[in-house]
Amino acid sequence: MKALKNIFYVLLGTMTVVSVASCSDSPDYDEAATPTNEQVFFPNTNPQALRLSGSEKSFDVTVKRANTKGALSVALDAEGDSLLSVPGSVSFADGQDEAKLTVGYDLATLGYDNPQDLTIALKDANQGTPYGISSYKVNVIIPSPWTSLGQATVTDDLITCFFGVDNVSFKVEIQENDLAPGYYRLVNPYTTCYPYNGPDEFDASQTYYLYIHAEDPDKVWFERQALGNDYGYGMWNAWSRADWALSRDDDPTPWYGTLKNGEITFPAGGILVSMANYKDAGLYAANESGLFSVLLPGYVKADYSAAVSYAGLFTDKDEALYAVADLELGPDAKDVKAVVMPQDADAAAVADAIAAGELEATDVQAGRIQVPFNAEELGGPKYQVIVVVIADGEAKNVATSNFEYYGAGSANPWQSLGTGYYTDDAVITLFFNVAPPTYEVEILENTTTPGIYRLVDPYSDAVYPYTADQLKKTLAPAGMYLEVNAEDPEGVYIARQDLGMDWGYGPMSLESAGAYYVNGGKSYDDVKAAGRFGTLKDGVIEFPALEYTYEDDETGEQLTAQWQGNIYLGSNAYDAGANGAMKIWLPGVEPSVKAKAAAMARATSFENRLMGKALRSSKGNDIAKHKAMIKTLRSDLSSAMPLN
Repeated sequence: MKALKNIFYVLLGTMTVVSVASCSDSPDYDEAATPTNEQVFFPNTNPQALRLSGSEKSFDVTVKRANTKGALSVALDAEGDSLLSVPGSVSFADGQDEAKLTVGYDLATLGYDNPQDLTIALKDANQGTPYGISSYKVNVIIPSPWTSLGQATVTDDLITCFFGVDNVSFKVEIQENDLAPGYYRLVNPYTTCYPYNGPDEFDASQTYYLYIHAEDPDKVWFERQALGNDYGYGMWNAWSRADWALSRDDDPTPWYGTLKNGEITFPAGGILVSMANYKDAGLYAANESGLFSVLLPGYVKADYSAAVSYAGLFTDKDEALYAVADLELGPDAKDVKAVVMPQDADAAAVADAIAAGELEATDVQAGRIQVPFNAEELGGPKYQVIVVVIADGEAKNVATSNFEYYGAGSANPWQSLGTGYYTDDAVITLFFNVAPPTYEVEILENTTTPGIYRLVDPYSDAVYPYTADQLKKTLAPAGMYLEVNAEDPEGVYIARQDLGMDWGYGPMSLESAGAYYVNGGKSYDDVKAAGRFGTLKDGVIEFPALEYTYEDDETGEQLTAQWQGNIYLGSNAYDAGANGAMKIWLPGVEPSVKAKAAAMARATSFENRLMGKALRSSKGNDIAKHKAMIKTLRSDLSSAMPLN
């Protein structure tokens, strides 16, 4: 309507000018002479592009004339017709104003997906008319045929690279190329099908396909291509890292995807994405959790899930030592093995070694399990139970649970002080726009080194005020401590440590600002003098709320944010303590009743306020950009590095 309105005003302006001119003393107007020649032309109803059928042999081009007297043969010239058969003339019968020019083609000559430009023009321009088109240009192609296979199930791990959204699964039509089995395309996967899209966040004017080459099921890849979605930073593009590596003459082998049991997957980091107007359309590694997948119609995704929880120790009559744990398994987890290893062992590497038969492990089934271990050989006192689900000769899933064992006759140096309080301003406030919760936790102190404290299971389902069901996320297993060093009450810090959770963006870990600066090469004394450490005073541990400035990507405005430390999702760093609220009350010191009551009220009403999309505020994307968008943090940390 707006366009039509504008055209109306233009026409109105033109009419006014003509009206004024007609009342002036202008020269007499000489009417143009009526043409008397053949007046042959190509009407503008001829299409500019044609998608031809491989089963046909020709297509027609319409040619018209204004002077219909007598029969007429019009000579033609053609350019770009080497693979097409264009007659040298077209004929009109007496009284006929329209003729069809039949252009021949053959699939064997033209081939599939081979576009050709064809221009047909009047050989004698004197047969034309100044009021019509004397030449016609068309692009023709025989597209290769595709057959719909039905609805595939796509699990997204591309948008998660930039925005804090779940790895959602959704249905998408999938087609297979009739000429190249294993060559697939998804129809509008990130426009009309993607569940997080708003109505104005994708291009609905055309169909967008995601083409995937899986002709070799062990070497799956795809070219760089537009996805059709735009969240205010330009259109998204995706590119398999294997093809990107080939374009640089690098080895693509580590980045190929696979097609196994009807499911297409890619390695973690094996897909690159960009947004046209963000950082010069730089490429960033997506599929960070390796969860992107395409499950072909007719296949059911295998459930290899596993969850293990340490339950204690057992010594048999021969004094052999066992770790006891409770194990839950998915229905497809049939070949399952377990082993006890030091807590700092790489669980994924251990799992691969077990699957390859290089490391001996115990066969286990769902329920209460007992896993033998030799504490003297492994050292200690920190251990982990590692459970591996194996299928097709490879580790499909790994589950772990931590525990401590100090050996026979060794005293446990950790003594419970009772129940204290902890305010979480790291996990919940990174993912959701809610106030930091304050809740009860058991706190231990090291009797060998007084001043070192442990918060017992602060992010487990039994302790955290937001349950796993409310969050729709997996919370930390039992046996995960948050250790705080307060040996120096003026130099309190949390060294970077695993929280036991991975919500699809990489394992979470936490460190305080003071520890971050020391790890970065600053001296303990300098960091302390600068006020970067926390303090322990009157039984309360507080961390300074440090400020930094950053520039808004769209407005260029200098904005201020605060942080008390870093929370890492894998290797990506984000602000912990963005509200300046991270705090610990040792047993015997309670926060105000009002604060505690408010925290519990927030927890109980949490389900009603969960935000199902990328974090938003009343100002648009401010929260999403600050907390979940890839951006440089404090100039020396970045949440993702662009590929060179």
